[in-house]
Amino acid sequence: MTAADRIVVMDAGHVRAVGTHRELVSSEPLYAELAATQFLSAAD
Repeated sequence: MTAADRIVVMDAGHVRAVGTHRELVSSEPLYAELAATQFLSAAD
């Protein structure tokens, strides 16, 4: 996921944000929470 050129964050069928992993982690709370949850799960 972190190597994608562009990530689209959708919520309830609507585009909420578009950007790189770095951009979205710093500017989109929904994406930041999802990324943190996914990366924590991968480390277990």
